[in-house]
Amino acid sequence: VSDERTTVSAIAPITTFHIVNCKRSDTGDIVIKLVNESGSDKGGFYFNILDVPGPPTGPIEFEDIDSNSVTISWRPPKDNGGSEITGYVIEKKDLDHAGGWVPAVNYV
Repeated sequence: VSDERTTVSAIAPITTFHIVNCKRSDTGDIVIKLVNESGSDKGGFYFNILDVPGPPTGPIEFEDIDSNSVTISWRPPKDNGGSEITGYVIEKKDLDHAGGWVPAVNYV
């Protein structure tokens, strides 16, 4: 165990690997080495911490602007949260409804 947030406990026949306050930076390969009087062996697994994605990266560009539409383009976030980006929500400020934010399109 390599830091104070990680514990391994064994209560036969179950061994538990526990990380407190997981962060995306904890994602990676985990290798477990088992040792007894007969020898040793090791196994591993990939530990993927999921979280919300980061913001889109810039530059955010606005093109073809007219009174009815605009084309907006951007790059994906640097960190996708550990899972594929499946869509974006584009909102607009709606002055007709107390200035709240409302969806500008149904799906992007």
